[in-house]
Amino acid sequence: SKTTSADWVSWNSVYENYFATLEHRFDNDWKVKASYNYGDREADSYLLYVYGAPDRTTGLGMFTWPGSYLVHTTQEDIGLQANGPFKLLGRTHELAVGYTHSKQEFTSDSRSGGFGAAPNFNTWDGSYPEPSWGALTYYGQGTTTQEAIYGTARFSLTDPLKLILGARLTNYERSGDEAGSTPYSIKINNQITPYAGVVYDINDSFSAYASYTDIFQPQQKRDLNGNYLDPILGKSTEIGIKGAFFGDRLNASAAVFEIQQDNLAQSTGLIIPGTTPPETAYRASKGVTSRGFEFDLSGELTPGWNVSAGYTQFKARDADGEDVNTIYPRRLLRLFTSYRLRGDFAGLTLGGGVNWQSKTYTDAVNPLG
Repeated sequence: SKTTSADWVSWNSVYENYFATLEHRFDNDWKVKASYNYGDREADSYLLYVYGAPDRTTGLGMFTWPGSYLVHTTQEDIGLQANGPFKLLGRTHELAVGYTHSKQEFTSDSRSGGFGAAPNFNTWDGSYPEPSWGALTYYGQGTTTQEAIYGTARFSLTDPLKLILGARLTNYERSGDEAGSTPYSIKINNQITPYAGVVYDINDSFSAYASYTDIFQPQQKRDLNGNYLDPILGKSTEIGIKGAFFGDRLNASAAVFEIQQDNLAQSTGLIIPGTTPPETAYRASKGVTSRGFEFDLSGELTPGWNVSAGYTQFKARDADGEDVNTIYPRRLLRLFTSYRLRGDFAGLTLGGGVNWQSKTYTDAVNPLG
């Protein structure tokens, strides 16, 4: 029911994507697959940033920052994977190994548009005047490179019991600069991310599983000094049950999970000095633990009638017991269904859905007191 956008805002983008895949299957059922993907994007945007905290009564206290950017981004992805069966202790198992490489480069120019106080936000309707934009000037550039080797083995311990073990070795590098700021560089080598899981087929319809994995996730949030936060590190554990019905046409699952993370970005509510447009400063939160459960149902109930439903609920607190990431809802409900008509209306599909989420919030300090 409310947006900080203006009537004149636009974000014109052109995407081009080129890809190629080569796959070969051997007589022993092993497969080798090589893939290449190249993407090119150019985006020309005219935007309006509104920031600050408004007074509840007057709606005043916020500020505007018009920003216009011409951004060119290229991304190159290379992948090589081999997978197939192997024999061990009289049973047949599966193995997959691979290598991935990706490189993203971007350059950006900007147009100045001035800034000022925002009008009464209580009556804001987007009718904010478009500024007279300045000429294009250098804004920034950056390069992000990732490469990894990985392996996963699926062992058939017994007919109903499977053990999955895997690991990923990652190198990550990011560097660049922005106008008026110090060049930055982040480099992480030989980051190992292990994975383990077990699946037990209870019967033809149900299977139970448990899994564990480490977490390594680079992030793009910066602290008050303009330095990028370290990657998120942690671990994730999940236990659940899955079911397949009506000849695998309908699938259902239920799971409980726990995720522990360090360096998770949390907003400070402050602005990084000298950033244009104003950029929120973040801090790295330690010992964040998320616990919750989820249910999912998807598939075909009857011929032509498809349904997808899910519910998720969790809590997330830091080492001091304080709620974190409260801008994300703690409860989510998703429901979508469609029906393909027959007879005289064959070829027509009717559908609809709904997403519901619990409240979100953030704490803010009004600079006007």
